[in-house]
Amino acid sequence: RTAVIEGKNKMASTLVVADARISGIYTCMATNKVGTVERNVNFYITDVPHGFQVSLDKMPAEGEDLKLSCTVNKFLYKDIT
Repeated sequence: RTAVIEGKNKMASTLVVADARISGIYTCMATNKVGTVERNVNFYITDVPHGFQVSLDKMPAEGEDLKLSCTVNKFLYKDIT
């Protein structure tokens, strides 16, 4: 579709992924009389909601020790401790 973006007429589109099973890279290429430009978008499949999750073993009571379990997506976070 054509859209006015930042005051200029530009082509805009939306990519909808119906069923993805592995991570990858989507590439978008645009060409006109001036030249060609290419953009890459990394696409990650994860089983961790929103890339980061904290869970409790049980609801803590006052004065008890609290044990948290953290799970993160290895593609979104680095140097996790």
